[in-house]
Amino acid sequence: MVRWSLILIEPTILPAHKFSLQHAVAISLIDGAPWLSAFEPAAWMRADVRALREKISVNAAEDLSARFPEHYAARIAVTLRDGRSIVHEQRDALGDPECPLDDAAILSKAKRLMDAAGWSRAEDVVSGALALPNAGSIVPFTQTWAGA
Repeated sequence: MVRWSLILIEPTILPAHKFSLQHAVAISLIDGAPWLSAFEPAAWMRADVRALREKISVNAAEDLSARFPEHYAARIAVTLRDGRSIVHEQRDALGDPECPLDDAAILSKAKRLMDAAGWSRAEDVVSGALALPNAGSIVPFTQTWAGA
């Protein structure tokens, strides 16, 4: 099921761009897997992203919509300049229980989020969290967290 608010090419309020499917696809095709900066105003305003975003259409696929809410499926079809078409279908969203991140990806994401939040001790926080199952006390971890 595609909600109309997710298919706006040029939302009228800036925070809405963070939920634009066209923007997510355009930035991913140009830059690869997006990170937080891909949804900042500077990325939204990039001429290359805007030009590609305007070429992207979003349509509900009945076969995929029928699987909702058990599966948050999506299909993308990209037509290349030479006319070839590439199609990919993703049955479940990465990070959902049906398609979980592995431990390394979870740790990487946690560190990147803490770094993006300006926490200088992200590595210490992650190490402390991983040590909790064998720790005799939570106090050292909470002290690390508080200092992050």
